Order: sequence, then structure tokens, then C-alpha cells
Amino acid sequence: MHGTDQRSDAYALTAEDHASWETNRFVGPFTAWTPAEMDGLRPRMLAGFRRPSAAYGFCTIKNRHLDCRAIHEAGTHPAILERIAQLLGPDLLLWRSRLFHKPPGGDVILYHQGRDWPGLHEDVPSIEPAVAVTCWLALTGSNRANGCMKLVPGSHHVWHDFEPVEGHGLFGRGLKLKGFDDVEPIHFELEPGQFFLFSESVVHGSDPNRSDTDRTGAAFRFTPTSTRVYRDMRIDGAGMPTRGWHAVLVHGEDTFGHNKLGPPPEVDDPPMSVFRRALSPFRRRWYQRVHGMP
Repeated sequence: MHGTDQRSDAYALTAEDHASWETNRFVGPFTAWTPAEMDGLRPRMLAGFRRPSAAYGFCTIKNRHLDCRAIHEAGTHPAILERIAQLLGPDLLLWRSRLFHKPPGGDVILYHQGRDWPGLHEDVPSIEPAVAVTCWLALTGSNRANGCMKLVPGSHHVWHDFEPVEGHGLFGRGLKLKGFDDVEPIHFELEPGQFFLFSESVVHGSDPNRSDTDRTGAAFRFTPTSTRVYRDMRIDGAGMPTRGWHAVLVHGEDTFGHNKLGPPPEVDDPPMSVFRRALSPFRRRWYQRVHGMP
């Protein structure tokens, strides 16, 4: 049971929150878990990320809400869902999640927008329409010294263009957004268990970790049930198979039937056959080699 008040009216967005969303498409920070509660939840979550995924058959930091109860619980606290329902409507799918771990010395993540969720070969988008709200949940303290998230106010109005950049660029693609070298961002400094929300259109990134502490968070991405996710895709834009993937209905109801739905996990560590576990590293290498999975 969650340690904070679960009444939906306890999570009503204020007039200031709505104004922030309308102006900048981000809002927060809020608290889902106390630091003490996160101290108990975090080891369960990190253990889940270290095991082979029951959904994919290999180790991955993506979509572990599908097979680890602790990760699913972390991202679906009522403090999160009730606020997102006020932004997107009551009928919500959890369609994607990812761990973000930045150790001491961890690198910069260049500015980008949510259109960086391309579908396979970028000819079909991952979600149609591109409407989503991301919850960024701090598993550890997140501050400017260890590379907390930073967002650019007013950047959501248009899709911004890329330009070539020397080095690895954005997610290894040799690109960066034009015109964001001298902007003044908002830095979201968070205690463990706190989160903020932002839309797919906001320009965001993070600085290097210049501290001696880890910065670890998890991003949970939500979209209305009217959205089509991974339409007709066997492989998603990151080179991962969609056969074991499903969307999870986390709030309201689905009257559209556009997507493959499935249940949340019941345990932290679902059983996996010895044979499938042994094949895990080979399966991962195959998707890396054939489909370009990172």
C-alpha cells in the first residue's frame, strides 16, 4: 500500500500547475514516495533491471514495468496517475518505461524532444498521434551537481530542427538541436521519490554528472487509450521486438481497442526457464546485430 494519501482530490492540480502546463508543458515537482519508502523500493527496482526481461528474453533497461512488480508500482502511484489524468484525460495507457542511470562522470544528454521515439526505419511513428506525458521519477537524489534533468520553457510550440555535431551527438546519432546553445533551462532538482511531468514536445536534456554520487531515475510514458502504439510493428524504433510487449491500462477504461493490452506483473521476479535464461545474451546480440538495438 502506498504510504501517502490515495484520495484523488489530494492530487488535484492547482491553478499554478495548470498555468505552468499551459505555458511550458511541464509541471512539478511532486512527491509520490517518501525518501524512506524509496529506500525500500529502489533495491527491488534495480534488481529487476539487472535480470533478463520476461517480456523480451534478454537484459534491458527498457519496459521493465512489464515484468517487475516493484517497477510497475513505482510508476503507477496515484500521485502520478491522478495528475496525468487531469492533463490527458481519464483513460490512460502505460506504454513505455526506461531506467536512466548516470554514475559519477556520466555524460551529457543533449537537448531533444519526444519525436525521438521513431518507429522502425522512422517511416511509421511509435505512437499516433504523438501525444504523451512522461513522468520522471527520482530513485536517488537528483541535483545540478549530478546532472539533473533540465527543460527549456516555451520550447514545445514547434518541432525543432537538427544539425550535425562532432562526437557522438544525440543518442549516438551525430546530431543536435539547432539554436539551443545559450538557452536558460529550468533544472528539476528532486529528492528520492519525487517526480515531475512533461509532454513529448518539450526540449529537455541533462548535464554531465560532476559529483561523486549516482543520479538514477526512471521515466514512465503515458498516452490516452485513443493513441495507436507500435502500429503493425514487429520491431520498434530501438530495434527491440514487440511480440512480448503490451500496453497496460492503468487508469479508466479502453473503449477503442487499438492496442494489445496486458496485465501488470504480479511479482518482482517472474519465473523464466533455464533454457530461456541461458539464451538471453545470445538473443540480445542477435537483435543488436540484425536490428541495430543499442
